[in-house]
Amino acid sequence: MTPFFQLLQQRVSAYGFSDSHISESELHYLIKAASHAPSAYHLQNWHFLPSVQKKPSKLYITLHFASIKLCRPPQ
Repeated sequence: MTPFFQLLQQRVSAYGFSDSHISESELHYLIKAASHAPSAYHLQNWHFLPSVQKKPSKLYITLHFASIKLCRPPQ
């Protein structure tokens, strides 16, 4: 098995979030790194909507289609 496929098998989705804080510079770094993610046909049709609130607002939940990940408390 190639290293690429080994890496794919190790991929996980985040289902739990902590309530720890990150600095604004770390947030900018993460958004910049995420903006280099590949997309189909290089459309880059993703968007980033960072939130520093402890609980997501109703608008934030609506924009993310009431994702179960947003509605759960941090673990």
